[in-house]
Amino acid sequence: MAFGSADAIGGDFAPTFDLKVNNTPVSAGVRALINSVEYEHVDGMADVLKIVASDPLDTAGVRMLSDSKLFAVGNEITVAYGYFGGVIENVGRAMIRKLRPVYPQTGVPTLEIIGYTRDVLMMDNAPIPLKERKTKKKRGKTVETDELKDSKAGRRFVNQRYSDAVIARAEDYNFIPDVDVTPDTPHDFIHKAGMTDYDFVKGISNITGFYFWVDYDFDQVGWVLHLKNPETYIEPQEKEFNFKYAQGEYSTLLTFEPELAIQDSTTTLYVEVVDPLSGRNLEVKIEDPSEAAPDPSDPASPDLIDHSGDGSEKLEHDYGWAGGVKLYLGDFSFEIKTNRRFRDENELQFWATQWFRRQRENFILSSGRTIGVEALRCRQIHRFSGVGVAFEGRYVFNKLRHIFTSGGGYECEFNARKFVEPMPTLPAVTATTLGAPSTESEVILFESNINNRNQ
Repeated sequence: MAFGSADAIGGDFAPTFDLKVNNTPVSAGVRALINSVEYEHVDGMADVLKIVASDPLDTAGVRMLSDSKLFAVGNEITVAYGYFGGVIENVGRAMIRKLRPVYPQTGVPTLEIIGYTRDVLMMDNAPIPLKERKTKKKRGKTVETDELKDSKAGRRFVNQRYSDAVIARAEDYNFIPDVDVTPDTPHDFIHKAGMTDYDFVKGISNITGFYFWVDYDFDQVGWVLHLKNPETYIEPQEKEFNFKYAQGEYSTLLTFEPELAIQDSTTTLYVEVVDPLSGRNLEVKIEDPSEAAPDPSDPASPDLIDHSGDGSEKLEHDYGWAGGVKLYLGDFSFEIKTNRRFRDENELQFWATQWFRRQRENFILSSGRTIGVEALRCRQIHRFSGVGVAFEGRYVFNKLRHIFTSGGGYECEFNARKFVEPMPTLPAVTATTLGAPSTESEVILFESNINNRNQ
């Protein structure tokens, strides 16, 4: 028995899929050859479409797919999933980039068709160095000469924001820009020569903490480049599903593998915030039992963008802004809302230690499979239940694969992290006023004292 999204209201529909190539539906004969269709959303990466189909000879001795122009490289495929008698919804669109024929020793050959969202084109292009005049010192002054040299810069941006540069890149590829204004003030910066357009925009995404992705908008009928502020952006979802485990034939959470991300090892918790009054960037590191985490302040980390006019000054920490604390742990980063002002690193360290210890149980990674639900997307929040008190709750999807197979029906595979709920406003007490703790035992005692004062 196959179950789908309609089962919440008692449906029992057979799963199906639809394909369109350059907006034209594929024929029933081609559909009959398809063995599997996978569409994968990954937060922070290009979406991937994979189709595996049988490729027999026709009556004229010609391969039905690999000798056809239907799935030629460069064509665009729209994939939709759903259930007969229910909703069949467009899940994504991809441009074909690779074809992989497989000729086995026995049996019918197959053709694997691989496509990506059109941001993959941004990975193919990088600006060449600008030709700029050399300079020399003359009587204590720097003057230009007639001799030209290759600059570090491939493009220069004068008195612009990072979001302006992203809009310009979107327009280069005929993408519709859906770009939030970045919090940096207008300034001079460069796009380094040799850095791909994709890495440039991805670098801006990393620096600002904004989401970046490209997808096809079926309402606007065009490719859209998104750069969205996580403080204001909410991934569209009509409802929050509750996927249930161990409900017999009515189970909607088919498998579930949770893992506590912070145990049995030592890591560095990295925290930063900008003082809204002084503009000073406060940064602290906290050693705590957890999984190893990268250090964003490490000078060995690759520099993505120069923010000076001549490319000599590297942007390292001047990317925070007032309104929240940024906390980095392993592959995760969290923007934590707080109305507190931190006057020094001791206050920030104490606050972050409290937050981390109170939220420790929420650092849970998971993977698994659900029934096929055509509305699921990355960055959505859904609930898992029937998996025990420690692991039940709301999870954010950061990887999602829609899978249809001719023998197995329609399912979704996911990777997700437990959603960290907003932390209640902390008391006005600070480590500065009470005396900052210096050891782990003192931190625990100090935290206990605060809790006692609030009772």
